[in-house]
Amino acid sequence: MNLWHLAIKHRYRIATVLLLVTVFCWFMAWVFHVPPNLISAFSGPDENLRMLIPKYIAAHGTLPTGYDAEAIGPVGNWSYAFYPQLLGAIISAMFIKLASLFGVSGDGLIYAARLTSVLFGLVSVYCVGKIAETIAQYKRVRGVKLFGLGAMALLAVWPQFAYLSAYVNNDIIAFAGVAIITFAVLKGVLMGWNRRAAFLLGAGATVCILGYTNAYGFVLMGGIVFLISAFLLQKVQKGYRLKLLASVALLPLIIAAPFYIRNMVTYKGDATGVATFQARTAEWERANNRSAQ
Repeated sequence: MNLWHLAIKHRYRIATVLLLVTVFCWFMAWVFHVPPNLISAFSGPDENLRMLIPKYIAAHGTLPTGYDAEAIGPVGNWSYAFYPQLLGAIISAMFIKLASLFGVSGDGLIYAARLTSVLFGLVSVYCVGKIAETIAQYKRVRGVKLFGLGAMALLAVWPQFAYLSAYVNNDIIAFAGVAIITFAVLKGVLMGWNRRAAFLLGAGATVCILGYTNAYGFVLMGGIVFLISAFLLQKVQKGYRLKLLASVALLPLIIAAPFYIRNMVTYKGDATGVATFQARTAEWERANNRSAQ
């Protein structure tokens, strides 16, 4: 088989790879276009505060707590280190550490940290393409792959989404997690649940749980749809149902749960860190009111 026939045979895979490479370049153009500070209104909102966490991890090799001075913003005792949603910060710290090995410093470290958002932006684009493919396949529409490529391209060129994929934030991580959950649920409901779809649902749930609290509703609904469809609507053997359930729960239990356990130990039972954060902020406000008087 010559290269031409090989290219024809795998044309959609090649087109997908080329599109993702193009999207990566598009997002990187945004990365260098968005100012790395809060001086411009076009810069990433609260990026400077979020950057404190990956910088701390890269510098110390450990996760910070909300009590660590290097992880606390200058106003209100504000620190994202109180929260267990640290997936993005950990990955950004890896990029920062890698960039540091090549002598990158200053704003260059912010650009390096933004690669995490680019990564999850690409995951989102790919999953949205697979969602479109799955729906088109179920509806028996001609040109299933083209629907997927079209959906990927439309999402990627959406300016607000490209902007979200270009600075340090947790929203794009939550978006990716929701996209993974949606794809997994569609595969399971429309095509029948298997261990691969169940594992994918667990992966999406893990990304959401360690991404942003505004995605927790999707985790709950994904779990409910899984239980109803796999345990009540589909003819699945009892033993296999347990395997599906184990596949869903595996990653959240192994990867996500330890962050909440750590919070419970560090903040005396406060798994989410919200109550501790609010108490610290109120303490700061009282101290500043006394000093002002």
